[in-house]
Amino acid sequence: MSSVGLKSRAAFKLLELDSKYRIFKKDQVVVDLGYAPGSWSQVAVERTKPSGSVLGIDLIPAQPPRGVSTIQGDFLSPAVQGMVKDFLVRAQRRRRPDKKPTVSAAQPGDQSHSEVKSFGDEPALNTVVEDKPSYIDLERAETADQTTAEETSKSLKLVNDDEHKRRHL
Repeated sequence: MSSVGLKSRAAFKLLELDSKYRIFKKDQVVVDLGYAPGSWSQVAVERTKPSGSVLGIDLIPAQPPRGVSTIQGDFLSPAVQGMVKDFLVRAQRRRRPDKKPTVSAAQPGDQSHSEVKSFGDEPALNTVVEDKPSYIDLERAETADQTTAEETSKSLKLVNDDEHKRRHL
C-alpha cells in the first residue's frame, strides 16, 4: 500500500502491525470503532481486497475513505449495535450468496449446538452474529446489582436502628 494519501500518520503504525502480525486477511470483514479520521479504515480496505468489507463507526462526522461504510453514532447504543449486526449479516451474504442463514435453538450452556447464526453446514468459524449481552451490559448490570444491594443494606440497617430505639425507650 502506498503511503501517499493516508489520512493520518496513525496508519503507518497499523501497517507496521499488519506486516508483523498479519492482522488483515483477504475478503475479511472489519469494524473500525472510533474510525475518524479514517486512516485505519483506509488500510483495512486495502488489506482486505478484493471483496472485504469495512464499517467505520464514530460519534463525530467524518468523510469516510473510499470503500468504507459508516455509521455516525455511539457504538454502545443498542440501535447502532443493531445496525452493525445488519451490516455483518449483509457482508456475510455477499461473501456466500449460495448459503441460507440457519438458526440453532440451543439452550444456554449447551455446547452441542451453536448459539449463533451460521451459514449452511459451516463450522462456528463462519459465525455471523452472537446475540449475547455485551461486556459493557454485563458490567452495568453488576454495578446496578451492587448499588441495589448497598441501598437494601442501608435501608435494613435503618429499620434495625428504629427497632432498637423502640425497644430501649
